[in-house]
Amino acid sequence: MERARVYIGALLAGSITRRMHVSVCDVSALGCRISARSRFNPGDFLTVSLPSFGPFGGSVVWAREHCIGFEFARPLHPAVVARIIGTSKSHPPAMARMSMLRTG
Repeated sequence: MERARVYIGALLAGSITRRMHVSVCDVSALGCRISARSRFNPGDFLTVSLPSFGPFGGSVVWAREHCIGFEFARPLHPAVVARIIGTSKSHPPAMARMSMLRTG
């Protein structure tokens, strides 16, 4: 499934992680890439809350320095993905730009 580049501020929380501000860097119906200052491990269950869309639960599928691959517990409807893409900012936040440079 093709991912679309986005730059959206969000909140991320987990059972042992307090809520933190993160940046969503790309999105598809199946998941997204998240830039975060904390480290996570594959298999961690988290909730990402996007403004105007509410929380989406899911799991970390891969983790690199300051960046994670997040798989939604349930795929998003294509219309929801299109709305998320439509709310994206035109320029990535500094932290997201650094992660994209590191991960390509």
